[in-house]
Amino acid sequence: MFERSELGRVRRRRAAHGWYVAAAFALTLAALGPSAAPVAAQFNDPLITSVAFEGNAAFTGDELRLRILTRQTECRSFILAPFCWFGAEFAKDFSYLRRLALPEDAARLRLYYGRRGYRQAAVDTALVYSDDSASVAITFRIAENEPVRVTSLELSGLEDLPPEVGQGLRTRLGATLDQVALDADRDTLQERLWNRGHAHAEVFVGSFIPAANPTEAEVTLEAFPGPIARFGEISVEGTQELTPNVVRRMLPFQGGSLYRREDVLNGQRNLYGLEIVRSAAVQIDLEHVPDTVVPVHVVVSEGDPRIVNFGGGLSSADCVNAEARWTHRNLFGGARRLQLRTSVSNVGSEGLRRLCSDAGTGDYSLTNWSVGGELTLPRVGGPRNSASFTLSYEKQSLQDVFIREAYGATAGVTRSLGRGDEALSLGWRPSFAKLQATELFFCVSFLVCDPNDIAEVSDFNWLAPVAFTFSRTRTDQVFNPTRGSTLLVDFEHARNWTRSAFEYDRLIGEAAWYRALGRDVIFASRFRFGVVEGRGFSQQVGTPAASVIHPEKRFYLGGANTVRGYAQGQLGPRVLTVPVLDLLGTAADAPCEPEAIADLSCDASALGEGRFQARPTGGSELVVANAEFRIWLAPAFQAATFLDMGQVWTDTDDVSLADLVFTPGFGLRYFSPVGPIRVDLGYRLNRGERLRVVTDRIRAFDPETDQEADRIRTRDGTTLAFVRTDELAVLEPAFLFDDSGRWSLNRLQVHISIGQAF
Repeated sequence: MFERSELGRVRRRRAAHGWYVAAAFALTLAALGPSAAPVAAQFNDPLITSVAFEGNAAFTGDELRLRILTRQTECRSFILAPFCWFGAEFAKDFSYLRRLALPEDAARLRLYYGRRGYRQAAVDTALVYSDDSASVAITFRIAENEPVRVTSLELSGLEDLPPEVGQGLRTRLGATLDQVALDADRDTLQERLWNRGHAHAEVFVGSFIPAANPTEAEVTLEAFPGPIARFGEISVEGTQELTPNVVRRMLPFQGGSLYRREDVLNGQRNLYGLEIVRSAAVQIDLEHVPDTVVPVHVVVSEGDPRIVNFGGGLSSADCVNAEARWTHRNLFGGARRLQLRTSVSNVGSEGLRRLCSDAGTGDYSLTNWSVGGELTLPRVGGPRNSASFTLSYEKQSLQDVFIREAYGATAGVTRSLGRGDEALSLGWRPSFAKLQATELFFCVSFLVCDPNDIAEVSDFNWLAPVAFTFSRTRTDQVFNPTRGSTLLVDFEHARNWTRSAFEYDRLIGEAAWYRALGRDVIFASRFRFGVVEGRGFSQQVGTPAASVIHPEKRFYLGGANTVRGYAQGQLGPRVLTVPVLDLLGTAADAPCEPEAIADLSCDASALGEGRFQARPTGGSELVVANAEFRIWLAPAFQAATFLDMGQVWTDTDDVSLADLVFTPGFGLRYFSPVGPIRVDLGYRLNRGERLRVVTDRIRAFDPETDQEADRIRTRDGTTLAFVRTDELAVLEPAFLFDDSGRWSLNRLQVHISIGQAF
């Protein structure tokens, strides 16, 4: 039988070679013109135009195509479909009739049907040639006939075991006699017995089909549990930096424990969790006498205990960035891990403005940096538990929102769950942080416009939540999954008792799914939501304390990994800022009189859109959804077409699905040694939105309290009878921003980054 994995390898080899062949012959075929025939046609083999199935009710045509070698001529890739429509031969993957393969494929289909209970199935082939016999359409005609059904099912040997051992099997009375399902039931029963201490358990399956009635089957599953066994002596081989006792402590069992095959597998998985372990094998001796004792032999191979890693890249959000890490993977023995790291980003963002469009301007374009270390302790209270502690000092910026300087630390415990692909963490995340450039944020979002109040909120304060995190990763690859799913739930709870000046609750949930569609296309999707609710601030400010949510904990959307039609952080609540001198202008083009600015009635719409700067203020509710088709063009190149959707709302009362925005786009990925280098181009479908305009507050000059030098001087040299204050002003009416035409190039957004979007 030609199995799915073997067929997949054949097709992948054909696809890889096909692209190089297409590149070599493309120019030649183009020069020869439409009359040029494919090379294989020289041998008069008909071109297969279609492969179809008739009479198949139990299995789909897609399932059956995987069981045969004969295939139809088709387009090499989804991305080349337009070329195929116009008959471009370089875009097609040609297939020609091999007459000897048809009987073999028919036999493969009969075997496939037979193993799944359709033992009387018959398969025939029908060929329909074109008028010139240059092409052929193939149809496999299937007569499934009556399947063999289970009329008797007997389980024996489980009488002394709990009833659940024999429950939940796939083979049932009245069901089709599926040999694949029956083999799976045998494996399930053996696994259950092995995990109950029966190390030598065996299960035998049998089926009897009487000649007088070939559509009925009597099925037996006979179990021989054998004696209860326990783990015996545990020997360790191959340790150098580690000690044998450290290896033994990573096993979820010890000598004398009840034998469980699951514990053997989990022990091997735990050893691989130690970064210093390059390979590990937990071997059991089932030939030992007496058979009630199962000795264990563990063989490990270790890597270098000290490693140094360097990395760097270029992205539109972080500009030139680099990172260095030094790791000791067996600190003081015991497989303790110490990692020291440093990183820089935003390097050269002013000089590389075209490439680093999302990196910010002015103070936001300055270099970001961080230094820190992490200590990880394995096996804290059990082999599935680990503890970690971190210290850090960093200066980071969020484009046009805030600049953060912080001393941080974390302390947490993580427990591995299930098969090791699930983890539950509990931790404390204190940081002593100061925010810069937040006057606009607090004034607009919370009406905290007094300089003294803003200083209280944005100066060094403790942000110290307790966090609960659950994660699950079930994908086949790390950097470019083709199947599987991921799940993340993160909840933060900050109160005075956690030593946090800002009190809040914050929940984030994210799930992603991956599925291969054929040999060249991967469908990836993701859904993410978030909600944060402020509970208070320890200092008194000029607004109800419960409404203040720390800017770092609010949500911002837009960028290379969320909604790609928008720049970093530019989707969601925003305001427009403009210098007051731009509003006063010159004597000839002043859009507003000083009196209008002072009483907040200035209409700033007379200014061009380019004079404003959009500044995100963030929100308390977040929704994001992404769908992406990833299409292989060549072994190292991948194209993608995507649709992103999302929105951020200021608070719960503002949430409306009508506000969701959609941004389609496409991109290219190059799979380099450092990961997928990604270029995405997103397009904003939504038209402009009305945003509030924020500028410096001014008031009339008071000769009793003001100095003559305090009077505002416009850019043309005119001195006004007004002075600036330390506060900000929000003008009315709002300004219609980013209101470009439906197909304007201004709606395009380019992102350059490393790694897949999700």
